[in-house]
Amino acid sequence: MTQGTGTNRFELFFARIGRRGAWALAVAVMVVFALVAEVGAEIAVLAYWRAKGTATDKLVDMGRQTLILGRLGVFGYPDLLRPTLHYVGNARLSGDSRDWSPADPILGWRFSNDALATDDVEQTGRLVQYVTTPQGFKSLDGSSPVYARPKPAGVLRIIVLGGSTVAGDYSDAPTDTLPSHLAGLLKTAAGGKSIELINAGISGFSSAQELLYLLTELVSYQPDLVIAYDGWNDLAVTNRLLQQTGDEISVFRSDIINQYTERLNQSFTVSGSAALLLRAALAEVHNQAKRGGLAMALDLLRQKIGLTFRQPSDNSAMAADPRTIRHYGNIHRAMVALAGINGFSIALFLQPVMGIDDKPYSAAEQVIFRTLGPEAAALRKTLFDGFAGALRHIEAEQGNRPGLCVGDLRDSFVGVTEPMYLDSGHLLAAGNALMAKRIADRLRACRLL
Repeated sequence: MTQGTGTNRFELFFARIGRRGAWALAVAVMVVFALVAEVGAEIAVLAYWRAKGTATDKLVDMGRQTLILGRLGVFGYPDLLRPTLHYVGNARLSGDSRDWSPADPILGWRFSNDALATDDVEQTGRLVQYVTTPQGFKSLDGSSPVYARPKPAGVLRIIVLGGSTVAGDYSDAPTDTLPSHLAGLLKTAAGGKSIELINAGISGFSSAQELLYLLTELVSYQPDLVIAYDGWNDLAVTNRLLQQTGDEISVFRSDIINQYTERLNQSFTVSGSAALLLRAALAEVHNQAKRGGLAMALDLLRQKIGLTFRQPSDNSAMAADPRTIRHYGNIHRAMVALAGINGFSIALFLQPVMGIDDKPYSAAEQVIFRTLGPEAAALRKTLFDGFAGALRHIEAEQGNRPGLCVGDLRDSFVGVTEPMYLDSGHLLAAGNALMAKRIADRLRACRLL
């Protein structure tokens, strides 16, 4: 206290700086406190992952600080320092996913070229890494090959079409994916012949987008064999689009394409551009908040107390639309016609998913299946039965046509008690290995190998 006044030094200080100064000081203290809390929380989360044995290279995009350091090359692991690769951050965060899966005017989206992204797999608590080649294909082994056009003489080139189950979402390593396992089996069976297998799977693609991709771009790679492995996204995407829009052309124009078209038209006006700028700014704030240390700590706590990942419902409230089955058949029929026009062989495979596979589920798989729910399981069975019938009809139409192979792989896990599923559709490495063997065996039976 100051002698004779009854006023202490803090009161004198605040009297000196005034009300505005006091508010500014309060804001500064809160900002400093928030920064300290953010940095401290991020350090704690990263320390937790490191204590669990997670390699530093898998942590570079988890937080704001690590993202900056990763892009500056502080983390000296080969993929970040590979000159040709562009590090885009986390494949699931909205701001980063723009760089990982940019817009495409025909397909809706695609993978970026020469990109490195990471992903956190909530079901396993692991962090994984994705790499694309200079032509935008998912890498089979982490390398970045370039597939020559025109195709060199003496090369047997195989292209695998599909969605995330082909692309390899959530796989611990590129070598755990279905196409990578299949490439290993086919190269072993080739007896020294040169085989190139291209992973043309793109997350979220339905068979309609696979057809567009094949027609507009992939035929230029002069494939000898094209394999389509699908069904799940036609169930989850095509069925919903048909029921929501009532427009059958919608199967070729996904929600994303419609959103991109709306944004493009909106950008032609000053008011529309201003609204887009505001939306982008808010999205970036949300994206950065999700990467904050406190947000990561809260998410980790949520997982620890048992609020675990819930499976998508496959739009179980919707009924099975017969047009979905008809479109599935017509799209694959068009793939067969395209193969005949361009002189390559074609293999059509219906993939297994939970609820239609007659697998004896492990304890972990039973938990996943229960979250699926009876309505979604019934929807899956109805549509997949229809898809299988459509493929059988195509096979019957073509007779014994050489260069065509059709396979219903739903029964691949009958009698298999070991865990095969990561979630209700994506497979673990063991599941992908088994599916690759089933596909290779079927291709041999069809005399395509």
